Amino acid sequence: MNLLLPTYKMTENPPSIDFDGYANRIHEQLHAMLNNRELSESKYQEFFEKNPCMLPGFNQGNPSHGAHFFAVVSQPVIEGQVERRPDFMWLLETSLELVPVFIEIEKPSKTMFRASDEVQNAKFTQACEQITEWKALLAASKARGHFYDRYGISERGRGLTFSPRYILVYGRRDEYYADQFLTNKRSEKQTSDFDIVSFDRLNPSRDAMHYGTVKVRSDGTVQAICIPPTFQLGPSIAEDVANWNDFNAAADASEDMPDARRRFLKQRYEYWCNWAKGPNKSAFETGVWE
Repeated sequence: MNLLLPTYKMTENPPSIDFDGYANRIHEQLHAMLNNRELSESKYQEFFEKNPCMLPGFNQGNPSHGAHFFAVVSQPVIEGQVERRPDFMWLLETSLELVPVFIEIEKPSKTMFRASDEVQNAKFTQACEQITEWKALLAASKARGHFYDRYGISERGRGLTFSPRYILVYGRRDEYYADQFLTNKRSEKQTSDFDIVSFDRLNPSRDAMHYGTVKVRSDGTVQAICIPPTFQLGPSIAEDVANWNDFNAAADASEDMPDARRRFLKQRYEYWCNWAKGPNKSAFETGVWE
């Protein structure tokens, strides 16, 4: 068999929804949520699980490959002397570095500074302290070993420089934007590997429009949580998504996906899994989607 010739077959399909319309809709949905101060943090977790392209950090380090699992990881585990669970993680790779991007999302009504005297408040201090804990845990080789094992990092990946990045999504821009003193105080908290992002900076990323959301269990099992209505299948991601469990349930959780598109993806998922795991897997063109 000539492995240079593709062995897969594309098929006609009901198209995924238009990204621009979807992006406008979820951007408006987020800002409607921000105007409701009664919403819990769990509602924001659910929103970002359903719309991973809204999460920051996807392009950290200029990754030479897409995110591992072809998804963002919800509630990843950092396991060491204690166990911690950030809200999300993009697991990226460059030619030189393995770059897990850990994201913590706090309730947007929380402020960074006390209005009475412009001193950093306790909730912001606590949020920053979480990042410090994650850094301390991952500084230990044992914790990195647990991380490599849980997330199935290859021998090549383990040989790359381990370069975690950290993003705290916290507060609204109007608290500090017109105040140079508070802007400077906020800026001083950031470092080369730690960025503070206001909710006002969050925008849908076209580069991340096809990515799903998964959870990774302690045994390495990958469970699909949700896929966006812009999701597409193809040979370049077949090996990644073939390792997902519960794909059909994730497709069902996509609220904006037309029913015809949902049925098509469920049907074709089995085809691409069989191709990726079968003996006839071949070379493929990038940018080929259905």
